[in-house]
Amino acid sequence: MRGEVIEAIAFCPHCGAPTSPHQVSPHPAPRTSGMAIASLVCGILFIPIVGIILGYLARSHVRRSQGAVAGEGMALAGLILGYVGLGISTIGVLAAIVIANLGDVTDMAEVEAEKATIKSFYNTVMTKKIAVFPSKGSDDLRENTTAGFAAWFRKRADFIYNEFWYVESAEDVIELVEDEDKGGIPTGASGIARSDGSFSSDLNQFQKRAMSYCVAVPSVSSAKKNIRSLRNGGSFPILWTKGLGTDGEWVGDSPWGGKGGHILCSNGDVKWYDSTRGYDEKGVFTDSETAEKTENVKNAIPADWEILTPDGGDI
Repeated sequence: MRGEVIEAIAFCPHCGAPTSPHQVSPHPAPRTSGMAIASLVCGILFIPIVGIILGYLARSHVRRSQGAVAGEGMALAGLILGYVGLGISTIGVLAAIVIANLGDVTDMAEVEAEKATIKSFYNTVMTKKIAVFPSKGSDDLRENTTAGFAAWFRKRADFIYNEFWYVESAEDVIELVEDEDKGGIPTGASGIARSDGSFSSDLNQFQKRAMSYCVAVPSVSSAKKNIRSLRNGGSFPILWTKGLGTDGEWVGDSPWGGKGGHILCSNGDVKWYDSTRGYDEKGVFTDSETAEKTENVKNAIPADWEILTPDGGDI
C-alpha cells in the first residue's frame, strides 16, 4: 500500500537464520593458519624444504577458507625464505664439491707440469747427443748420488735448470725452502755445480737429499752403456720419481706423498703411474733378462746397470 514501509527480511550470512532489520550479525575474526606460522618459522630457522612445502599448503588453505583463515602473507614470507635458504644450501653443496675436488685438480695440473719438465730433460739429452751416462763409481761422478749425476749433467750438457731436480710440492722440498738453515732450492747457474762439474761450495747435504729423482746409469763393468743402442732392444727406465720400491709402490714420503710418480724411459716416453704393478698386477716394465712383465724397476734396467738415489742408498 502507498505510504507503507515494508521491512525486508534479512538473513544471517553464516547460519541462514532470519534476523531483524536492525540486527547486526556478528562476524568472527579469521584465525591464523598454523601451517603459515610453521612455514615462516622454518624459513627463519633455515629449514628450506619444509618451509616451502608448508608455505604452499598454507596459501592453498587460506584461499579455500573464504576469509575464515588468515596468514597468506606469512606463508608467502615462509616461501621466500625457504627458496632463499634452498639456494644458499645448493651453493654451499656445490662449493663443498668444488673445494673437495680442487686438490685433485691442482695435483693433476702439477703432475702434467712436472711431466713436461721431465720431457725437457730428455730433449736436452737428445739435443746434446748424449748417448752414454756416467758409470757409477767412475771418476766422471763426483759422488754416486743424484746430485753427482746432476753435477755431471751440468758439465756435459750445460744444464743450469736446477729447479728440475726438485718437485716443489714434495714435503722435503717445502721444508728445504721454509727452513733457512737448509739453504732452499739451489739457484743460479752454479747453484748445484760449476761448469767444470764440481759441486758448488754452497751445496749442502739437505739440498742433495731433497732431490726428487733416481737415475739409472751403467756400472763400471757394464758391457752395454750406450743408451741409443740399448733402446733398440726395447725402452727401459732411465729416470723416475724417488721413493719407488721393488714392489711397485711409492712410499708415503715420496715427492707425491705415495700417490705415484713419473717414469722417463729411454725412448723419451714420460708417464705417470699410481703403481708400477699395472692394472693386471703383472707390472708395467719388461724384465731386461727374461722379457717378462715386472713391477720391479731394478729388473727393468739393463743388466749391470745401477741406480743413483738422492741419499746414495739402495731403493
